Amino acid sequence: MTPLSAAPINSYRMKCLKEKILVAFVLLASTTHCSAHAEDSWTAESLIGGRKVQANEIPYHVSLQSNNTHICGGSIISDRHILTAAHCVVNEQDQLETGPIQIAAATNNLNIPNGIRVDVLRIYVPSIYNDSQNWKSTLPPGDIAVLKLNQILDVRNNGNLMKLRLPRPNKRRNKEKFRTYVDEGVVISGFGWNNVQVKTSSNNMNEYEVGSSNDTLNRAVAIVMSNERCQRYYEHNVSDDQVCAKIIEFSDDTPQGVCRGDSGSPLVYNGDTVIGVLSGISLGCDENKEPAIYTRVSSYLTFIRNAMKDVTLQMRTADMAQN
Repeated sequence: MTPLSAAPINSYRMKCLKEKILVAFVLLASTTHCSAHAEDSWTAESLIGGRKVQANEIPYHVSLQSNNTHICGGSIISDRHILTAAHCVVNEQDQLETGPIQIAAATNNLNIPNGIRVDVLRIYVPSIYNDSQNWKSTLPPGDIAVLKLNQILDVRNNGNLMKLRLPRPNKRRNKEKFRTYVDEGVVISGFGWNNVQVKTSSNNMNEYEVGSSNDTLNRAVAIVMSNERCQRYYEHNVSDDQVCAKIIEFSDDTPQGVCRGDSGSPLVYNGDTVIGVLSGISLGCDENKEPAIYTRVSSYLTFIRNAMKDVTLQMRTADMAQN
């Protein structure tokens, strides 16, 4: 997997020499192409350290697109709603995008004209999310969004489609309200890029530059890390509303990680429950250096359920232009 693909939507633009580096990790919605001397590079068959998905293997994953160009990942949570990251649909001026935006579903190859394309009708973002601030101490809180589609996905009868469950309360006594999934195996999937070249700029700031794009859906096994352990990798605060996970497909000396184009992709437990939405990645897309950071879905269940009911309390919304 790898960072966000190609051109973003409307005012949500990739700008040369612009990168959102938050201490040691990067928001997936931006990258850089700055002049520098190459330091290291690595390539994987699919996502950095992942493998290609077979037909119907990950039927809940969707590609969020503008002008037929992949920009972020997402997951089906109802026959009318998609879960993704807020920074995928909010621009650098903290304005919600107005589209048009589409999702591509029921496909594991964006180059093949199969699958289903549906326009996004409306987007919902928590009011606490603000992308215009200079987040030096942490990732922006509330990096999660719900997209309402303009038509229904036939998740009951189409074997290429599947909706994910939301986390359920922990029924065990004397336990946290929701499971933390620490040390549990999970799956991350994405259409992200699979070639990364790490460079060092003239001021000795480490940067990364994405190489070739990847249009096939890929997946990798990861393990959930405790926030206490995750905190050791970062100077910024890792909040309780975030969950950390590290891809473990290969040994620690093999680069592996989510990258550009994987923003908004789901972290899935037991094949059917979405527990995280990809928010921040390690510098250079190598989780052997730092784990990836996801928005913890259980922390935003009220927001998600209200958005699905079109109850817009404590959230921002925008209606999308239609193709």
